[in-house]
Order: sequence, then C-alpha cells, then structure tokens
Amino acid sequence: MSLPFLKFPCLVRREILSHFDYCDIFRLSVCSARTRKSIENRTRTPEKLRYICRDNDLEIEIYDKLDCENFNSVISIHRVKPFILYEEKMKINIGGKSIQCGEWDDSYICHHYKLSYSLKYINSRQGKVLPALQAHINSLWPNLPLIQFEIRFFRGFCPSLIDSKIKDIIFDFDDMNTSMLESILTSHSNIESVCISNELHGKLRAHSKLMRVPSVRCDVGNQSSLTENLLENFKGNRLILDMASTCEQAVSQLIKDWMFDAKYPNLKALIVRLANDAHSFGDITKDLDRVKWDEYRRPTKKEFDTSNVIFKTRHWDWCNWDLSYDLKQKDTGKMATVNCQYKAVIFFVWDCQNQ
Repeated sequence: MSLPFLKFPCLVRREILSHFDYCDIFRLSVCSARTRKSIENRTRTPEKLRYICRDNDLEIEIYDKLDCENFNSVISIHRVKPFILYEEKMKINIGGKSIQCGEWDDSYICHHYKLSYSLKYINSRQGKVLPALQAHINSLWPNLPLIQFEIRFFRGFCPSLIDSKIKDIIFDFDDMNTSMLESILTSHSNIESVCISNELHGKLRAHSKLMRVPSVRCDVGNQSSLTENLLENFKGNRLILDMASTCEQAVSQLIKDWMFDAKYPNLKALIVRLANDAHSFGDITKDLDRVKWDEYRRPTKKEFDTSNVIFKTRHWDWCNWDLSYDLKQKDTGKMATVNCQYKAVIFFVWDCQNQ
C-alpha cells in the first residue's frame, strides 16, 4: 500500500525519515524535485561521504563515523548502452536534472552491502550526471562534515566536474603523472588533502602546488629524486611517503633543519616507509641533542590525519613508541618525537599546549 508522503504534516514526515537508512532517503529523494525539497536537511547527516568515480560508474560511500574505514551504505550509478534498459526506462530527478534511468538489481553490491541502491543511466558522458549527483547530495545533506572524491580513471575526466565543497582527493589509478596532478590542483586551489595511492610518474617541481597542500600521502615508487624533492620542499602540515627510496640523509637533514634553522614551520607529522630494496634506516638522531621518549605523550591517529585519508591503520600497527626520542627546536622550544625503525620513520611535532 502506497503512502501519501507529501500530504503528511512536517513532524510526521520527519519521524518517517528518522527510520530510513541513507539509501532509502536517496531513493525517495529522486522521485521528484518536490519530494527532494521536503527531505532537504530534515534527516540525520552522515559524518563522511566519499564519491568514487570510475570510467563507467559513480559510487557514493556513506559513513556514520568520521574515523571509520568501513562505510555504512553505498549508492551506485552505472552508465550503460540504451538497449540494456529495454522497457524499464524512467526519468528521475537528480539535482534538478531529469535523467533517464532504470533501477539495477546489482547482485554483487546487494550481496556484499546490505544498505545499497543501484541505478543505471543512459548517457554518453558523466559530464551531466556527476554535477547533478553532487548538487543532489549537497541539497540532501548541506552540512556534511567531510566530503572526499576518489578518482579511479583519468582519460577523458574533466577536473572541473569536482564540486568546490570537496577538500580531499584520492588518486587511485595507474600511470598517474605530475601533469594530471597539477591540472587538478590548479583548478581546485582549496584542496586540503591529497592521497596518491599508486606510483607517481614525472618530474615534480620544487614549487609544485602539491608542496603546499596541507596533508599529502604519496606512493613515490622507490624514486630517489621524487622522495628527496618532497622531503626538501614540502610546505604543508602532514606528509606520508610510501615505497620510498633510500633517504636516511634527506630525513636526517629535514630533522636538523627543523631543530636548528626553524625550517618547516608548518610541519606537524612525517611518516616515511621504505621500499623493500631500500637501505634501512640507521639511528638518525644519535648525533643530536635528544632525550629518551617520556612515555606519556603519544600522538593520536586524528592528530596525524583529520580526514582519515592519508593515514591508514597499517601506519600505526608496527610502531613501537619505546624506541622513540624527543627533540627540542633551538629557538622556539617546540618539542618533537622521532620514532626510527628498520624500514620506517615517524617524526611528530607537538602543539605548544600539549608539550
């Protein structure tokens, strides 16, 4: 039996929506522009939302907790050829745009994720659907604490399609190069976090826009020039390098520059994980004025990464803080903790109030 949702009083509609999961809310919201308007900002707001953009489909992962790596719900929109829809074509309203779609009983998604909803749409490109989808989500939950965008292909992708509200970007495709990176960072100057999950190719300039992004995680692919370039020229707050080449001298120099010349004034955290064939770290602080770690101060995961994009649980599991030393910056008195192990280094600068 159908219910006349729009005819119910506002308080009744709000009570009904409080029992819906995120997928149900989205499914109801695409019925019409009027229905979407009646829902806007009247449901609980997710803590985090991530768009995943592939060549032929868009996916939205919705998280109830900001620091959780497992999502609560998933909405998938797949691009298909017209003949696949047969007679089930319907026009739905996404972000004020009328888009020809059909519901898709995606057995793979439904089997793995209980709270899921799939659509298939007819369109020759994502240039219409992606902006409409982002506008639709922004109207449903205008006060989202964190929105992330993950790109899993680049050929034919237009950086201008990324909504201005998005501050965190994840690049997860092969053949990622510096020209692609600069193109996106140029068109979106407000990016606060960049994660490059696969090897970055090409020469990175010392004045690259990546150097000023507050939080960066990069797979440097055992490239010594890229590793040293990032360590020397990074101006942001948090830097994580995966698969780094032998770089003991560069890391040691960074720490010395921080201690004695007050360089890297914005740096809060550095993690360097070496490639398997790179030479292991020695005791990089042995010649510095250091004291044994006080055993009381221990940085939290949130202090390393407020968005839970660049910092992964595996960066934390191997850390033995008993092997750490504390250092003091010469002129300012700032304190930092260095944890140096066989294939990894953590360098963390404490806030003055936490010293």
